[in-house]
This record gives sequence, C-alpha cells and structure tokens, in this order.
Amino acid sequence: MATRYWTNGAGTGVVSTASNWSPSGAPSAGDTLIFASSTSGASSSDAVVGGDYSSLGLMTEIRVGQDFVKSFGSSSSYVIIQGTTVILESGGDVYLDVESSTSTAKVIVNHTPFSPDAVHIRGDIHELRCLDSSGDISIEATTGSSTSSGNTEVDTLYVFNNLQGKVTTETNVSSMDTIYMDGGTLENSCAATTVNVYGGNFTQESTGAITTLSIYGQDTTAFLSGSGTVTNLNLYDGRSTFKNNGSDGITITNCTQYGGVLDLQQSLRNITFTNNIDARAGTLLPPLASTISVAY
Repeated sequence: MATRYWTNGAGTGVVSTASNWSPSGAPSAGDTLIFASSTSGASSSDAVVGGDYSSLGLMTEIRVGQDFVKSFGSSSSYVIIQGTTVILESGGDVYLDVESSTSTAKVIVNHTPFSPDAVHIRGDIHELRCLDSSGDISIEATTGSSTSSGNTEVDTLYVFNNLQGKVTTETNVSSMDTIYMDGGTLENSCAATTVNVYGGNFTQESTGAITTLSIYGQDTTAFLSGSGTVTNLNLYDGRSTFKNNGSDGITITNCTQYGGVLDLQQSLRNITFTNNIDARAGTLLPPLASTISVAY
C-alpha cells in the first residue's frame, strides 16, 4: 500500500501508467491516490484521461485536491475507479464513476468550481456528502459500475451547502434510503425513503416517490412539482409549495402541518390528498376557488 501523487510524467493522462505517478508505479488495491501538486511537480498537461480503471483494485482513498485545475475525465469518457473514500475539492470539472464494495464507503464533494456544470458523479456509493459547493453537482443514473439495479446507487445523500450550489439527481438513481439537507439547492427526481430538510431549497420533480418528507427549517422551501407520490408529509416550519404539477398531479397520503406555510395556491394541476390534511398550526393557503371543510 502506497501513497501516490499524480504527475502525468509520461504525458499520457492515463491513471494505470506507472510513470505518471510519484513514486513510480501503477496504482494497486489499498493505495492512496492524490491528484494535486506534489513535491516532484506536475507536467504542463496533468489532466486525467477517462477510462475503466476498476481492474486496478479498491483504493483506500482518492483525493482530487483544490489545486488540481485540469479536467478529471470527460463527458464522453468517465473515470471508472474503485475507492473506499473519495474526496473531491477540484478546481476543474470532474466526471467520476466510482464503485466500492464496502458498506462504509463515501464520496465527499467539499468544493466545486464556479461553474454551472462542475461535477458529474455515477456509480455505487454508500454515502455521498455535498458540502459548501458553488458549482453544480449532477448525480447521474447511467453507470459503468456493477450495481444491483444496473443504475447508480446512492444509499444516503447529505446536502450541507452554505454557498448555494445546486445538486441534481436523475430519475433512475436508486437505493436512496435517506436524504439530509441543510442549505443550497437540491432538485431531486429519484425515489427516496426518508427526506429531512432543515434548510435550503428542495424540489421533488418527475415521478420519484417519497415515503416520508419532513420540512423543519424556518428558512426552508420545498417545491413539490412532480407527478409522483409522498406517503407522509410533515411540515414543522418553512414553506411547502405545490406548483405546476405533472400531468397526473401529485398524491399525498398523509399530511400533518405542525407549523410553517402549506401553499396550495400556485398549483396549476391536480393535487390529491388521500386523507384529510391535519393542520395543527401554521398557515394553510388552499387553491383558489376551493372549498374547505374544517373538523375539530
């Protein structure tokens, strides 16, 4: 097991080339790979060429540092690699397809560039943390990694962002057990079991179903603009807005309002509440020209 620094000494941009690393040697299972300036320096062309590097084995850590400003893969060729911990702090665009066989594996996006199209992530990910990013982070469904669903799998997603960066998920991203959000913007199209929103702007799009959606933060906005389902909607604070729902509308089975604002006025299509809205506190804004029955 070794710590290897990317130099692109051979000028090929290929991860598996031994002379592109310091100390020289092709990466192997258990190594730590650091893509950043090293004591040996880097060539003028230090970008990483995309390709399938999964045969190199499971890396202990892969770190793309802040001073790595070249591209890491491309839109036509993702870097496919195995890593237990992946830390992305890159100043350049990243196209990563990561796979790990461990239940504790995580990908941490700590900084992204000021770009509308900065980080693209695919693969088999146990835990994804998006922290203080100013660019866009795209979680894409198509993957070259071997997953049980055949699509990208993310078990737990954290979006803790004070820089107002945006995270998006595609419809077929699967295994999303829990989403925790506190700041920034999340445009979610995939299904999720539990979504806890403490801050920021959350949008549920497409047909993705949510089992339990809880809105806690005072400075929180949730837009339900898709045509899927929410089994349990719990509003403690903030604002939940239904607007421009899909052609089939959205279905809420149970809705409990403990506070905040439940805004139904902006919807242009159908909203179905299977059971009565349990409004215990806060403000309920019904659809215009609607009729409400109040029970005590």
